[in-house]
Amino acid sequence: MKQNVTHGTIYLTVAQAAFVFSGYAIHMGLARLLGPAGYGVYAVVVSLVTTVNLILTSGIPQAVSRYAAHDDCDTVAIRGTAFKMQIALSFVMFFIYFVMAGRIALVFNDPALAHFIRVSAFMIPGYAMYSVLLGYLNGLREYKKQSLNSICYSVFNTGLILLLVVMGYSTMGALTGFAIAPLVGVVVGLFFVRRGGKDKINNDPISRNSSIVTKQIVDFAVPIIFYSVAIHLIMVVDLFFVKAYMADYDVGIYSAVSMISRIPFFMIGGLYGALFPAISHVTANNDAKNTRRYITNSVKVSLAVISPAVVIVAAFPGSLIALLYSAEYAGGASTLSILILGMGFFSLFTLFATILNGSGMPQVSLIISLFILGLDAVLNYVLVPEYHLIGAAAATSLACFAASILSGAYVYWKFGMRVRCRNALM
Repeated sequence: MKQNVTHGTIYLTVAQAAFVFSGYAIHMGLARLLGPAGYGVYAVVVSLVTTVNLILTSGIPQAVSRYAAHDDCDTVAIRGTAFKMQIALSFVMFFIYFVMAGRIALVFNDPALAHFIRVSAFMIPGYAMYSVLLGYLNGLREYKKQSLNSICYSVFNTGLILLLVVMGYSTMGALTGFAIAPLVGVVVGLFFVRRGGKDKINNDPISRNSSIVTKQIVDFAVPIIFYSVAIHLIMVVDLFFVKAYMADYDVGIYSAVSMISRIPFFMIGGLYGALFPAISHVTANNDAKNTRRYITNSVKVSLAVISPAVVIVAAFPGSLIALLYSAEYAGGASTLSILILGMGFFSLFTLFATILNGSGMPQVSLIISLFILGLDAVLNYVLVPEYHLIGAAAATSLACFAASILSGAYVYWKFGMRVRCRNALM
């Protein structure tokens, strides 16, 4: 049974909570088991492969979600075409990333990083398939099944990674578990899709034509891919600059700070997941009233969640670091006080970008995100060599503030001020 946005938000919030708990359990566990240096290597490698993996896990899955949400689509054609595209692209990306591992490691002045990068590459095909399945269930508004699938993956991923490290396989073991875990998500996702019985079939030849379906997916997916990669890089480019200019110990400290600063973003991730197909549906049907209602309510909920989270973390940075990561990482307290502000603004930016993407304007999100990424990189380049960890946090916070202002202003103009002016003239 399909769920509405309210139920969907609840289900996906639970799944997001499991995902966040899993992520923090992994990072806190590895931080204690591996120490700052080993944990820093893991964080950098995972950030690198995630950047590459987003080429596969963002555009096509979100395109599947968008078109599967339309009342007149043929979900069988959408699903089949997306799977073929994803399989082909995932193996191409795996090969390129695996072969380029040595050169990527040299960019960070650390040739030993290449072995870790090659191991992480094996997660690319599995996670690519898993993400399409999640996108398909999301588009059908099967939020409960999507959530259960996500929870199964999160639990298995956490257990496998920590088990391999405890068994003595250190950083390499953690990355091996990270690479294998997506296969569980694929198996569970296929089970839900095959037993769901919710396919919508449209016998219109145009709707079922594979070349036309492919073009629809590509046209929507390409800007989403670049947008998603840019969004991820905004979150990790500071870590990359810290890795390039500082020691692995400092990288581990900054990674711990970065993970804690993302608490506001993760807390409202479930809202984004439910909002995307809902916005897609109402804008496709030209339902201006519900579009404005969804936007207004989502902004209110986001601010109600983000604001207290930012205040609490900024007020007790040292205590939180010591509690979650141990006193060995407490030197990042001042850095956390700055970075948490930036991640609060980043969370709002992501909300506005989700609204734009769901309403069929991914190009706007892409333009804003690329501009902000460039600004973030320049600020990090200037500030990190001089101010180290504090400089990285300040650079990202300034860039995210600019992102929230630009994206919020555009959403208001597109869906708020323009509508009000039009109504006033009628």
